[in-house]
Formats: sequence, structure tokens, C-alpha cells
Amino acid sequence: MVKINFSAAQCVELPSKGAYRFVECHDGTSAYMLKALKPAYASRRACKALLHKEYELVKRMDSAWLPKYYAWEEESPYGCCIVEEYVAGETLKAFCDKEANMELHTQVAHQLAEALQALHGQHCLHGNLHSNNVRVMPDHSVRLLDIRLPQADDLQLPYAMRSYLAPEQLDGTIMLDVRADIYAFGKLLCLLGLEDNYAQVASRCCALGRSERYVDMGEVIAAMENNPLGERHGKWIWGIPAALGVLGIVIYFAIQLFSSQQTATESTQPTETLVAAHDSVHTAAAAKPNQTSQTTSADKAVSLTAQSSNTPTSEGQASVSPSGFNMTAVQEQMRTQLDAVYRPYFQATHLGTLEYRVLRSQVKKCYKSFISSLGTLTQAQRDAVDAAFGGYVKQLNAQLKEQHP
Repeated sequence: MVKINFSAAQCVELPSKGAYRFVECHDGTSAYMLKALKPAYASRRACKALLHKEYELVKRMDSAWLPKYYAWEEESPYGCCIVEEYVAGETLKAFCDKEANMELHTQVAHQLAEALQALHGQHCLHGNLHSNNVRVMPDHSVRLLDIRLPQADDLQLPYAMRSYLAPEQLDGTIMLDVRADIYAFGKLLCLLGLEDNYAQVASRCCALGRSERYVDMGEVIAAMENNPLGERHGKWIWGIPAALGVLGIVIYFAIQLFSSQQTATESTQPTETLVAAHDSVHTAAAAKPNQTSQTTSADKAVSLTAQSSNTPTSEGQASVSPSGFNMTAVQEQMRTQLDAVYRPYFQATHLGTLEYRVLRSQVKKCYKSFISSLGTLTQAQRDAVDAAFGGYVKQLNAQLKEQHP
């Protein structure tokens, strides 16, 4: 157990934004990092409990990719805090600004992917992945700092780091999974200057709809390893350009032959999936956030339930409308509950920052209660419900902002 003599130690608080304060502490023989709550949050029991929960989680994981968490300190000059290993590496942003060797950038990207895979393998979501929370050590290994538990949504995040957050993380109305970290990883690939070498990987990682992203980091790593432009040692297979040229010619003539023989087009429309409806929530919101008259994903999700449950869906998924799961009834129940949450705010004469914060908290509670009431759902059903819930919340928020600009 590490015990710091604060009266003899030299402690320097580092500049930071958000809810946490970070203090570099030297006691003469060793260096430590203290993670504590800023005064505005220190008196909140929920924040203190969250910090202690993070300590217990990381200490139990004992991961080589994370700093060691040595002790929970109750009586420090900074209040309750975590005493953790001091990681002396440079931030990923500083590494990118200084290092021009793209082979090293590729090496760091692979290690970062492996670190996230290991973290997810221990059922832990980082949730706060950005350029300042990745440390590159002198041997170019990486360490991940400052994980963010899912319950920490109400704690302030630095504005500059919000670009690394997945759309569903910014929206705050659905439960997060590893695909939120995968989104941030795609952003870090771009920071490393590898968006050209790994164009398809970065694009799929950063898809607005989370069901369009990779399922886990194992898929990401496989895609990176199978990309000849982004091999770990930067090797190029010189025969590929010629082979692709020949293949392109063959495909072109095959398409022309097929087109000439086709005499009629199919009359049926391709089946859409409820998972696609979920993704359109974030895509539509990003493209046209102020158009409330546009058909929402929630409405699209309901209309899709009228299709036959025997129709196959994309990506080999089973139908999401088996007997016993009535999406229309689910949506009616969902709208009733959300209408009850929003009604007082529509009736209010004025809404300020505090009122909107309380509303957001109530929506989260409503979502969790609503999901719990539905019992066990398949992943496709859960995506459909998330799409309906998120779409209706966006619609209500847009109407509320029109009434209270």
C-alpha cells in the first residue's frame, strides 16, 4: 500500500479542464499522479462514489495498458483521490507533432488497437479516448489514461475533446458499448495521419450509425492487418496495381454483358432493417438537425414492422419482428412516457440551462426504465427500440427549442 507524506512531498497541480484535477507528486524516491475532483464537484457524493468505483475497477483489472492504481487516499490536501502510477510518456498529439516517421505512427496505431481490444476483453469501456489520454512511451508502446465510466455522463468534458465522442455518446439517450471507443479510435487514426493508409478502416470506425461500425476491436485489427497499404512495416505488394487493373477490365466487361442480358427489373423493393433505422437517427441529425418535419427514424422503425418477419435482413441478421415483439405497441408506450416527461417543459414560460440539464437527466432515467420494462431483447430489437426512442427525443427537443429559443 502506497502512503504519501504530503508534508514532505513536492506536489504540482497540472492544468486540466473538466471535473477532475491531476496532481504530479514526488516524495523523493518515487513519482505518483493524484486524480481528484475539482472543488465544484468534490462535495457531490455521487461524484466521489464514481471516482472510488473507477479506482476499484482499474485496480482489479491490473492491465498493462493502464497506469497502476496504488491506493485510495481519503486525507490528502486535494480531498479524496486516487494515487496512481506516474506515466512519463508524451501525449499522442505531442508525438504526432514531433514524429514524422509514418512507420512509427503505424506501430502506435496497432498497439492502440491491441490496448483497446484487451480493455474490452475485460468488459471495460474506456469512454474517454482522445489525443491527450493516450501516452506514447520512449519505446513507442502506449498507455491509456483516465477511463470514463458510463455513469459519468453528467461530468463536464473539455469542449476540444468532444470531437472524439461518438454521436450516441453526445446524444446521451442510449446505452454505450465498445463501438463508442471504436469511433474514437477512427478519429485517432486520422490524428496519426493514417486516414489514407487505412481509409476504409477509418471511415467505417467513424460511421455515424454505430451498427455500421465494426462490432469489436478484433474486427478492426483484422481489417488493419489485411490492408496492404497499412502493414505494420509499411511493405507494398508491387503486383497489386497490375492485378487490380486486369480485374477492373474483367469486371467492366462482365457488367456490360450482364446489363445487356437483363430484360426486366425487379418489382419488389429491397428489405430495410431496423438496424438501419437506428443508424439514420444519427445520420439525419448530423445532416439536418433543425428540420423537424422530416420523417424520423422512429417512424421508419414502426413502418418496417409491417414487413414480413420471414424476410431476410442485411448482414445475415435474423428478422427483428418475431412473434411477441410488437414495435407499434412499443412505440406507443414509449411516446406516452416521453410525452409525460416533456409536458411540464412545454408548459413552462422559460427554460434555462439548469432546466435543460434536469430534462436530460429525466430522459435518461425514462430510457433506462423503459428498456428494463421490455425484458430481454435481441440486439436487432434493441437497435430498433434505440432508434425509435432517439428519434422521438430529437423530435421533441427540436419542438421544445422552437418554443423556447
